[in-house]
Amino acid sequence: YDDYRITALKVNNVNVDITVYDGAHHSFDREQELQIADNGYSFTDCRFKLNDKGAVLMNFLNIPMTTPFLQKVGFSFCAERDPLFGGHAESREKSFKFSKNFMNEHLLDN
Repeated sequence: YDDYRITALKVNNVNVDITVYDGAHHSFDREQELQIADNGYSFTDCRFKLNDKGAVLMNFLNIPMTTPFLQKVGFSFCAERDPLFGGHAESREKSFKFSKNFMNEHLLDN
């Protein structure tokens, strides 16, 4: 997984990394089964820019999405409906192990 933001930070000597758990969805660390978020939205494919006033711009026209109508128009080109969420046992276990190791190494007095 190569995220341009991670690469940009590393180029500037920022100690950062990202872990992607294959097969995991939002809320993957829950113990419940996968569910559909009825009428929910997934913004995974949405990438927006901000203008100098802090307004979110539509991807394709650079129009500020400053009203609910303009937000709906902007999101309609990238958001998906009824996303999945819920537990993924393997990813849950891996993430808990990573978190425990990270905290032991960086946050706790040893």
